Amino acid sequence: MSSTFLFGFTAGILLYFFAEDGELRRMGSLDFFVFLINYLIGIILKYVMNNYTIKFQVRNLELCFSDLDENVLPLVSRNIDTQQKKEQ
Repeated sequence: MSSTFLFGFTAGILLYFFAEDGELRRMGSLDFFVFLINYLIGIILKYVMNNYTIKFQVRNLELCFSDLDENVLPLVSRNIDTQQKKEQ
């Protein structure tokens, strides 16, 4: 999972506070609670989005493989084996 949301969001909020007030104020318990809730929402949304993307890609691959003919499948398998041998 990408940590860009966590670090980008935190840096953006801190920069906003610094630009708005000219300094960073001391964080209270409510501030930590708000940050925690925002992090949890971001993590959950990222998880759901990644899950959806992976399921979409798997369905797409299954459709592509289902279009392969029984005669073409051995040829594709040999090409994949040949490419793997070349990479090693």
